[in-house]
This record gives sequence, structure tokens and C-alpha cells, in this order.
Amino acid sequence: MFAFAKVVAHVVQQANLLVCTNNTAGSPIVASNFGRNAKSIILIRDEVPKEVELNSWIPIACLRSGAKVIGMVISGDLEQPQPTVLSAQDDPVYNGFALQLQLSFFRRATKMNHPVTKLTEQRRFRDAFVGWLNKRIYNSMMKSHVSTQGLTIDPRWDAMVRDLYDLNYPLDTGNIVLSIEGSEAFVDPHSKSRLNHNILYAVISLILCCMESTAYLPTEITVICLYKAQKVLYLQALHKLIQANVLRFDALPCIETADSIQGKENRVIIVDWVVSSASKKSDLGFTIDDSRGNVAQSRMREVMVNIVPSTIGSDALSTNDQERNGPRRDLKKKKLPYLCEYVQYAAAHRMIIEVSKDRVYDHLHPEVRCFDAEELEEPKNGSVSGVPIDLDSLHEVFDREQTVPVSKI
Repeated sequence: MFAFAKVVAHVVQQANLLVCTNNTAGSPIVASNFGRNAKSIILIRDEVPKEVELNSWIPIACLRSGAKVIGMVISGDLEQPQPTVLSAQDDPVYNGFALQLQLSFFRRATKMNHPVTKLTEQRRFRDAFVGWLNKRIYNSMMKSHVSTQGLTIDPRWDAMVRDLYDLNYPLDTGNIVLSIEGSEAFVDPHSKSRLNHNILYAVISLILCCMESTAYLPTEITVICLYKAQKVLYLQALHKLIQANVLRFDALPCIETADSIQGKENRVIIVDWVVSSASKKSDLGFTIDDSRGNVAQSRMREVMVNIVPSTIGSDALSTNDQERNGPRRDLKKKKLPYLCEYVQYAAAHRMIIEVSKDRVYDHLHPEVRCFDAEELEEPKNGSVSGVPIDLDSLHEVFDREQTVPVSKI
């Protein structure tokens, strides 16, 4: 081991280019050796807006050759989630520095009018997805590179969706919203997180039908759910399908949350919003956050399916009532919550498909129909619903990094 450590130290010391994570940059092997023989060092740091500023200084403060750093290029999207500082959410706030910690180095630099170059051309997804993101997030600044014209929907997916939901009118089946009859979110009494069984059934049915059509492989599908309890439901459901020999353990769709999906992408993204109403702010929970919605709806390359009740677009929080703002109390239109405005946008663009429970159950594997809606516990190693399982291995598959190339928005 000593000889190996010496070899690693020598390699790091001689390296002209080192690619590593933030924490690795502060590890003894890197901090003590990288740049020792260099005349100067330039740091290129990605995804900076989502980390606290203290972490941003690790590559400089911990590096023995930190004095040789002559420049730093930082990049990221300010419209995606910012650092999470729990003490800033306390009431009262006991940590006097909580709000400062919550301000990332990236955002502080932009607020101080530091020179910024905006990269407004995306190369990840079809141009069909740009409209909504420009309307809500990017103020019409996002453009699509010419290379995105080569991204198309698999014809087998189009045929499968039209057959599954009995569609006989013009529609981009790669950009749809499914409104499931009877989908109702409720709070898990143990974790206080939210889950929605009928949405789960609709997603599993869609995945199984996609497999039958051979349009996309299971590994080319990622399900993004806004709540951890819903993710646990997916873990249970997919495990049952493995036990029934419907799915293979080494060929499963990815299950992510809006926070864990950052920096990843896939050909097909299914966004499970979980919530079922928008009568009051507490009904929307995490979905009220624009940055999480932006992340969830920008991970796809070819297909995005959002699953949310169409009634959210007409609930109490979806009304365009006026409110008084500013020192003169001028009347201005109230900004709608992210999901409310998205459902209205989808309705205006005829993207919503109403799906009956019968149609969902017609294509649902019997192994997935047996969840108890009254009680849900986080499964542990040993069993899920009485079935032996090594959950650590299953989580490792669901949380794996995508092997597909990742492009920047």
C-alpha cells in the first residue's frame, strides 16, 4: 500500500490536468501534490451555484500550491437549486450567518456585477421543450443548437402512446401531460412525505408498455419524483416486478428525485409530481419551487411525460387575481406557483391526456396492485412486503450515475 500511495502521489504531482470532485481536491493526496511543479494553476469549476461558498474555496485553501492559482472559471445555472442551509429555515433563526451561508459564491459574484458570459444555447433536448422553460424560467433567452434537430421520438413510442391512450388527433407524444383519474396524494404517517398510488400505477403501466413496444430500453427511462416516500413506492414496485421475472435486476429504469437528478439526463424522463390539488400552498409542497421544477423538466433528450391532475390548473392557487406590490401598492398580476402555471400552459397547448383508472389497470401487472395505501414504511435490508431483498444493492442500481454524455444548458 505504501508503494501504491507513492506512485499515486507521483502521478498527481506530474499531472498537467486533474479532474476531480470538490472534496477530492481537498484530500491529502491531491492537496499535497497537485501543482507542485507547475508555474501557474487555473481552476475550472462546474455546478458552483448549488454549493455553499465555504466549499467553493476548498480547491484553493487546501491546496499546498494554492498561491500558484492565477485564475478560476466557474459555471452553472442560477435558475437551478441553490445551497440548502437548514438553519436559515429556522424560526427564529439562531444562526446569524445562515442567510450569508445560503448565498453561493456564484450568486454573490453576479450580484457584485462581476463579468458574466451567458451561454444561452442548449444542446440536450428537442426544441419542443424550450417553449415552457423560456416562458417561466429563462425569459425567452434559451435557444436550441442546430444539432438538436437530429433528436426525434422513436416511432414505436408514438404508436405505443396512441394505442395505450386511444389518441387519434395530432399530438407530440414525446411531450405530454397525463392526468390520472382518482389520483390523490396523501401523507405517509411515518416519514411525513407524500405519495400517490394511482400515479405510480400509471407510470409502471407506461414503462411496461414501452418495454413491449421496444421503443426504449428500461435503462433509457428515468422517473423523477418530488417526494422520497413516492420513490420508496417505486423501489417496492420494481422489486416485485423483478421477483415476477418481468424486469431484470441489471436492466431497470432509474428512479431519482429532483435534487439527485442534477447533472444527469436520459432519453425518456417521466416526472411524477405526486401532488393532486392546489387549493392552498401546503398542497403543493416542494413543487412550488421553480428551481426544482426547472431541473426536473430539463433532463430529457427526446421524451418527457409529466403526470399531474389537470384540475390543478383551475384550483384556487391557479387564479390570476391581482395583488398590491411595491411602495405605491400598484396592482399587479400575481405570479402563479410553478406547477399551476405549467398545467395551464399544457392545457393551452393541448398537451394534456385524461386517463381513466380502468385504462391504467388494464395494462398493470398484477404484482404491482397490492400496496396498502394506509401504511408505508421505508423498506430495509431483509424484506419488502415479506419478500427477501438486498435493498442496498437495489438503491445502488437506482442511484447509479448515467453513462450517457451530459451536456450543459
